[in-house]
Amino acid sequence: MRRIMHIGLAVAVVAATTALTRLNAGGKTAEPGKLGLEVVRFARSQLGKKVGNGECANLAVAALKSAGAKDTHDFGISGIDRDYRWGTPVERYEDVQSGDIVQFRNVKIVIKTTFESDKGSGYRVETRRYPHHTSIIARNLGKGRFKVFEQNAGSAKSRAERQKVQENDLSLAHMTEGKVWIYRPVKK
Repeated sequence: MRRIMHIGLAVAVVAATTALTRLNAGGKTAEPGKLGLEVVRFARSQLGKKVGNGECANLAVAALKSAGAKDTHDFGISGIDRDYRWGTPVERYEDVQSGDIVQFRNVKIVIKTTFESDKGSGYRVETRRYPHHTSIIARNLGKGRFKVFEQNAGSAKSRAERQKVQENDLSLAHMTEGKVWIYRPVKK
């Protein structure tokens, strides 16, 4: 089992590295389609509100339905802790558009930030874990970095606050473990 997990991680890291190499070689971010724009419009209109029961996937389902797109149920995948499918797979980071859906499985992201001050220099390490999570791409910032809409996420102290729709940063370039799938919405 451990060997299989290491192989899966290696494949995910190679895929992420390949996508980043293509992006760094001059790839441009694709323009979002009409469905994607409608998904983003809905998610943005829900900022600060709880959608459905506040679980992360509820935001994606509601946004896709609002846009007239298929959701994971239309692909025959539903239930707690499943690897949901949200549309057509997007393989490269530079091809990710606003309104695309990100599905996470056992993801760990480690971001090390260095700083200088009058007392010297140092660094800060931030670790984010996504055992099972769903987000909506708000914007592709390039080099594996994105702005995302999500709920049931973040560092708010209360569960009620975490369950509200937020716009957060996501850096898949710093993913050290796990797997992500990115999907382009398709018309129902």
